[in-house]
Amino acid sequence: MNSVIEQQRQSYEDIERLEQAIVDLMMQDLTKHRYKLLREQKISELLDQVQSRSKQVLEMEQDELGVRGKETEGMSEHSFEEFYSRLGDIRGHHRRNAGAVVELPELEYLKYKHNPEESEERERVMLARAQDDDA
Repeated sequence: MNSVIEQQRQSYEDIERLEQAIVDLMMQDLTKHRYKLLREQKISELLDQVQSRSKQVLEMEQDELGVRGKETEGMSEHSFEEFYSRLGDIRGHHRRNAGAVVELPELEYLKYKHNPEESEERERVMLARAQDDDA
């Protein structure tokens, strides 16, 4: 299992990606009302995810159980022992999951960069060309 600090880092990274996806959506120049509504709904969903991840980070920061404090204390007192222990855990994980396919988290948010109206127009043009070729 990941350390609390690593979980926090991952949460912060997810929040940044979500924020970038929201910006990408807001930068789209949409003219059709249908796509504007869909964009607003997706932005709302992404904002809910940002809020959820932010709550998780806040709970980890508050550290009511003291897990984060123990972890940082252990890292500072026994820095090399802790480092090599974690390195062994990472190597063991990679040995057990040698053939695992890793999907980049960035790929999930790339779809928000594309304007749906432009995609629709491209499809329409391609269909028209295909019909012209058949004629």
